Amino acid sequence: MFSHKNRIFVGTETSLDSLCRNFNIDPSYFLDTVLCLKLPYHWRSKIGNILKSNPPKQLLFAVLLAKGKLITLARPKKHTLFPSGTR
Repeated sequence: MFSHKNRIFVGTETSLDSLCRNFNIDPSYFLDTVLCLKLPYHWRSKIGNILKSNPPKQLLFAVLLAKGKLITLARPKKHTLFPSGTR
């Protein structure tokens, strides 16, 4: 019976190893947060204004990431995007 349960995880070693390594590097996994890329405020503001100006009508959210970190997020005021939705 014990060996049957172990077979569930066969082939997941690479994914689990990567996940464990990321837990040690990136606290956002534990905290359910998104890390932001360090940028001067005026750069982040300019980038956000570009994304928000003249968006396509079908676009609900715009998320700009670099190196796995958030640069800016554009969304309607009535809508919320949770950190888990950006992964």
